[in-house]
Amino acid sequence: MADRIPWKVGETPSLTGYITTVKSCMGRSCRDLEEALGYRAGALRDGYFLALLDETVGVDDFEFRGYTHFEDGVPRGAGETVHDRLKNGFLRSPLEYDRRHGWPRLLERGAARINRRGAERSCKVLPLRDRSEIDYKPGGGIVQFKLTPRPKRFRIVAMVAAGEQLQRIADAQGERFVVKAEA
Repeated sequence: MADRIPWKVGETPSLTGYITTVKSCMGRSCRDLEEALGYRAGALRDGYFLALLDETVGVDDFEFRGYTHFEDGVPRGAGETVHDRLKNGFLRSPLEYDRRHGWPRLLERGAARINRRGAERSCKVLPLRDRSEIDYKPGGGIVQFKLTPRPKRFRIVAMVAAGEQLQRIADAQGERFVVKAEA
């Protein structure tokens, strides 16, 4: 196994890059999660950390990237990211309202989506393997956004080892994450 990422549960690293939602990661084996995210086979074979977004994201802090079946947020044959396609669609619209208000409102809705809590909360999956060894491919179609340009604070809430999966429990005592053996 390559060197492990030097984090521990409870730490709050500043990170950038791709994010998804907690509900997209729950109850999946490491192999299922790596397929859904678009990691090459073996990227999560040693396990991963789950890090929750712990800082508010504004309209200039992210790009829409659609779903993980769009490699790097670019639909097959499109030549531009989902973000750029949406932006250009609004800015080229023959309707003045779309050009002036449509794109800013979509960005506001996107930021609100990223800043949700509970099962819809934004998170990162951080492989325990040396990240330089990880390659990417189109994934299984779970939501993805890309944080840009400056890092945001995350809170590491769980470490999941090979052969385990993560479950979220929300009750009167709050939210917690439980690691269980794969079903």
